Amino acid sequence: MTIEADVAQALKNYPALDSIIGGRVYPNRAPANVAPPLVVYQRISTTFQLAMGDTIAAEDSRIQLSMWAQTDEVAAAGAAEVIQAVLGMGVDGTRHVKAHVIDTEDADWDETANLHRRIIDVILVSVAAA
Repeated sequence: MTIEADVAQALKNYPALDSIIGGRVYPNRAPANVAPPLVVYQRISTTFQLAMGDTIAAEDSRIQLSMWAQTDEVAAAGAAEVIQAVLGMGVDGTRHVKAHVIDTEDADWDETANLHRRIIDVILVSVAAA
């Protein structure tokens, strides 16, 4: 499983977030026919930490999560639960998340879509699960 798949699983399996978004978690962009609230996630970059012999010891993955909603209140509440879902990641799938860094959270308004968005950037340090 990829780190993106683990993030999606963590978001979908977090009850407090699910009560807000109803399972609407999508990679890269939401389908046009899906109404908010919803979460979109994407991997922005990955830095590899190498061990002896050029073996990958760990990966630092920067993930951007966007919580979309019709009101800022719902976007903010959803973003808080997104953060809790990410902080709860541990041994999931084939990766073991060893560290979490919540780098930034920004509020945004998309005039074209008429939607509020909270953008959360996280860094996840992971290794292959044993």
